[in-house]
Amino acid sequence: MTDETHTPSRFRLHVAIDGPAGSGKSTIGKKLARRLDCRFLDTGLMYRALTWCALQHDVDPDDVVALTSMGTEMDFQLSSGDEDGIVVDGRIMKDEVRTLDVDATVSRVAMHPGVREIMVKRQRQLARQTCMVMVGRDIGTVVLPSAQVKLWVTASPGERALRRFDEGLATVGDLPAVQAGIERRDEIDATRRVSPLRPAHDAIHVVTDGLTADEAVSLAERIVEERIRGALHRCNL
Repeated sequence: MTDETHTPSRFRLHVAIDGPAGSGKSTIGKKLARRLDCRFLDTGLMYRALTWCALQHDVDPDDVVALTSMGTEMDFQLSSGDEDGIVVDGRIMKDEVRTLDVDATVSRVAMHPGVREIMVKRQRQLARQTCMVMVGRDIGTVVLPSAQVKLWVTASPGERALRRFDEGLATVGDLPAVQAGIERRDEIDATRRVSPLRPAHDAIHVVTDGLTADEAVSLAERIVEERIRGALHRCNL
């Protein structure tokens, strides 16, 4: 950020970034956090970590009691120096939570109100500790509704499927199935009873189709700068 937009130490900046899977929100969030000198948290990794643990222990993704018990016992901490992972019970979890099995199951795990209640509580606890860019699907609407900046990042399902291919997470032959899976997950997330996937009423929409990662991050940074300038101006009136 430029000197004019540096904030006083008492100003704890929280940036909420929401959007569907593959929209580019995590890439934007990580790079934006570096530019703002904030910590970064991808809350999806928390749900993925719980899903991975459930799969490892043969816990049915519809077994709410077992999932909430497991989630309550897990200790989540921010990863130092590795923004692609999260520390769970002292272990950095990264690649193991990004498998196709986890992809196919995480929405079923995350849809349970009891699971979301536990995770939201943990996410708020982590945010209270520091300046943070937090990425997820209900950050601006549920987790951090008072965040100074809220972004809704999205892209077309076809664009998002291609990104999975570019990341080495899908083959060309897989693309139709990947896109269908993305659309199916969108439907599940948008229609769940608790914390449905939707933009906050005051979120600024960022469509990433056709944008490079750096272009999208620069756009997000400009939005943050404008919001902070406005907030500081109102404080000084």
